[in-house]
Amino acid sequence: MQNQANQQPPQAAAAAAVPPLPQWQIDANNLGLDVEERELHRLLCDFHNFTRAQYVALREEGYGTLHELRNWKHKDIRSLLKDLSNRPNTRGGQRFGDKRIREVQAIAWFVNDATSRGVPINLAVYQHDPDVCMQNSALAADHVEQDTTKAGKPDKFEYANWITWEESVEVYLESVISNANGAPLSYVIRKDLPPNTNWNSLDELQQRIYTPVLQGFAFNLDTKEVLTLMKELCLGTDAEVWIKNIKCGRLAMIALRTHYDGPDEAKKRTLEAEAKLKKLCYKYEHSFPFEKFITRMENCFKVFERYNMPMYEQQKVEKLFDKCQNSHPEFKMEVALCRSQQTTFIGAITYLKVAVARIFPDDKRGGGRQRQIAAVGKKINGVDLSDFSKTYSADEVRKLKSTKEGKDAWFAFLRDPRRKSKRKEYNKRKNSDQRKIQALEKKLKAAEESPNTNNDDGSNMDESQQRMVAATITGVMNASRQNAQQIQFPLNGRHASIRSAQRSAAGSDGGSVVSGVTQFDHLGNPL
Repeated sequence: MQNQANQQPPQAAAAAAVPPLPQWQIDANNLGLDVEERELHRLLCDFHNFTRAQYVALREEGYGTLHELRNWKHKDIRSLLKDLSNRPNTRGGQRFGDKRIREVQAIAWFVNDATSRGVPINLAVYQHDPDVCMQNSALAADHVEQDTTKAGKPDKFEYANWITWEESVEVYLESVISNANGAPLSYVIRKDLPPNTNWNSLDELQQRIYTPVLQGFAFNLDTKEVLTLMKELCLGTDAEVWIKNIKCGRLAMIALRTHYDGPDEAKKRTLEAEAKLKKLCYKYEHSFPFEKFITRMENCFKVFERYNMPMYEQQKVEKLFDKCQNSHPEFKMEVALCRSQQTTFIGAITYLKVAVARIFPDDKRGGGRQRQIAAVGKKINGVDLSDFSKTYSADEVRKLKSTKEGKDAWFAFLRDPRRKSKRKEYNKRKNSDQRKIQALEKKLKAAEESPNTNNDDGSNMDESQQRMVAATITGVMNASRQNAQQIQFPLNGRHASIRSAQRSAAGSDGGSVVSGVTQFDHLGNPL
């Protein structure tokens, strides 16, 4: 009897073996949540220890699943949860502390990041380190508010710079975030991915560019914005005719690529790159610096790569060594050492750049007047506004004023203190030369009107003196026009005849008179 009392039915034993349900599952069952709602409910109540009432408050506001958290902005989350905290319980109020708000923001950021990149929402990644998601959420919100990473607007279209221009448009649109779907605007003009591309091999930016669909209301808004930019950059250029009647930004870029980057253009550019690479060589640091040499070589390699003709790394390295033809003994030794040690193009040029800096420390890089750092990047509408002493033609001013940006830049250029200083110096020199000419003309006129008497004031001149003054005036004007450094005034009488005979004799003997002084005859003409 005792053994029979100790024996339990099999159903009772099985029920005793089943562990009790966790509280979040019990609450989910009582609330009648579906699969998607249970996913967010478990994350909040089991992982983050939210209360059942807090989840219910979020659900009643329309945020009961992970998918519903998508596109919920950082500041809007705080605003809503603060409002719920201030409501009375009778109106559905529920308190959310600062930590709870930041946790909801972190989950929303994680969901937005995954969906914008077209990857599955893996909550195990989030649960591994939720603090990182909180930090990223705050950083992303600050980044959007500051908007300091927007690139400068590209220059006007130029056929000769097609590759650079196209890349500048892509870079600019990558820095502009769509207000419609939160993706970089460059997705509108994206190229097709190669077949069998592994999605995980793309970086995060590429995933965000290739995730949005190229149709729908959001795309229509974004493509109009891109079209406005394209028409602005092509206005008044050869490219304007190819996009004039197009109403879609993506189709406009496709039209330009078809015309300026088709098979014929690709063949032409690769042949040009081959010709440039064939002529390229490094011989003298003072006339053609090593930095310019490797930059032009890399540009040729990029052209080959762009049109599916890439060079292997070993070919690049061998081409670099073959083109280094500087005869300096120490440099030749460094090239030999580099050949034996470096196997990559980047490693080789880095090694040789250090060697060039050590061997040629005093050689000037390039020639001509050095541009200041503030003068870089001031080419607007094809006109360079970096030279404050330049006198701009009417055609250049017309180009600048063809767009609002150019007009603003032109008036800002005129108001610049450096421009005013340069013009003041120019006017001062011009007025000084004019005063000299006026003084000489006045003296000549006084000599013509006065009787031929020998007065002590020196205002009366004989015929030879008058010719001297006239020649001086002409000489000053000629020298001013020719920017002569020195002026040798003509001589009169016997000395002039002797000097002329000497020059004639030197010319008839086949010799040459070398002089840094510009001389003029009695009429002011250069000799």
